[in-house]
Amino acid sequence: MVFWSHTAAMHRGFSLMELLVVLAVVGVLISLAVPGLQAQVARYRVHAAAQAFVKDMRWARSEAIKRSSSVSLCMSSDGRLCGAQGWATGWLVFTDEDGNGQLGGADELLRVQASWVGLAGMGGAEPANDRRFFVFQGQGVARAATQTMRVWAQGGMHERLVCVSMQGRAALRPAGDVACD
Repeated sequence: MVFWSHTAAMHRGFSLMELLVVLAVVGVLISLAVPGLQAQVARYRVHAAAQAFVKDMRWARSEAIKRSSSVSLCMSSDGRLCGAQGWATGWLVFTDEDGNGQLGGADELLRVQASWVGLAGMGGAEPANDRRFFVFQGQGVARAATQTMRVWAQGGMHERLVCVSMQGRAALRPAGDVACD
């Protein structure tokens, strides 16, 4: 009975050539998977940003009803003051004692949404016409709040629509929709 032989020791492990072939195959498979993964990540970012906006609009409306006072949502790039260049830079939700859509005075900051990484834009077709803020009154109504908001990723391939009704109700449209009805 032989427990150890010289030939058995020579055939253990992988040769350098076998290892290089395996690494080359793995490299090719990864290079094929990465573009699909990038598209999936972009699609997820667009969906997450649109959902977060709709969620905060609904929450602001709910808070206005609960508090029986005005609650506003405004664009913000620094997380402290209203007045940014587009919703993709972030937004604030706050109590709005005077109903002017600006954080100040006795207003209480309720939520802060930071800028979205990888998002190219979030707003209407004409940025100059975008609503800079939404004010929900104590009854849960936002007057003249109509807005069709596009949310899109860098490269413009992935896009979602958020539709805000005249009363301020926000809804996320299914992927592929191009207009609010």
